[in-house]
Amino acid sequence: MVTIQCDFFGWEFMQSVSLNETVSNFNDMGIMQALDNITAVIIVSEFIKDNNLKFNAKKIIADGQSHGAYLAFLCNRFAPNLFSLIIDNSAWIVPAYLTLNRRIIYKHQ
Repeated sequence: MVTIQCDFFGWEFMQSVSLNETVSNFNDMGIMQALDNITAVIIVSEFIKDNNLKFNAKKIIADGQSHGAYLAFLCNRFAPNLFSLIIDNSAWIVPAYLTLNRRIIYKHQ
């Protein structure tokens, strides 16, 4: 078994009350995070193949809790044939961030 734990884009803002976001580093809460996870799975899969190791590419499982489970479903939308199973432990139905106002301040240098 191989497991991957991604520090995806914006991970440091998860569970944080104080968001010190910038234009170059912010809590994406979705698309970029899902693409980071997909990229990590593909890179690890290619590494395994390049080193002549065997694994069943038809048994790749995405597992997540809360936002992680939401990301597993989002990954499945972008790469529908990558995962054979998604284990959802309390994903959002509609993420709260979609309806909240957020501002990222851009400071021209």
